[in-house]
Amino acid sequence: MRLALAATLLAACGGSREPERVYISIGTDAVAQVMTLAVHEGAPAKLLETGDDIAVLAVEPNELEGISQLMHEQFGRCSGFLVHDSLADAQASLHPAAAPAIDYTIDHEPVVHAVLPALDRNTIKGTIAELSAMPNRYYRSESGAQASL
Repeated sequence: MRLALAATLLAACGGSREPERVYISIGTDAVAQVMTLAVHEGAPAKLLETGDDIAVLAVEPNELEGISQLMHEQFGRCSGFLVHDSLADAQASLHPAAAPAIDYTIDHEPVVHAVLPALDRNTIKGTIAELSAMPNRYYRSESGAQASL
């Protein structure tokens, strides 16, 4: 009787709830590796839907840093996935709306010419090299915090 009461109280207090999940969209070429990583970490990811080259997965929030590191190391992507506010938002990423055509004509020539002398090729290349050398730039990682600075 006491055991049944304890189990009921535990369930009522959330002890048997499913772990919190977040929804991410990721390239289909990386799904197998992410699924393997999640299983290895004891938090299996759930493949919810796939599109042409994008997949939607449900993962535990504490897996995001590991997924980011995996994407950087194995695929050269930082972070290589998007976290969505809801499942509907993640599913919408499978079917992006056609973007309107953008006119890239440079029509502010005086402004461009005024800015050009302030640009330094070596500074730009140095910044790119520094950011590229970081293990990942996921905002909760140490290197991600450094990248924002």
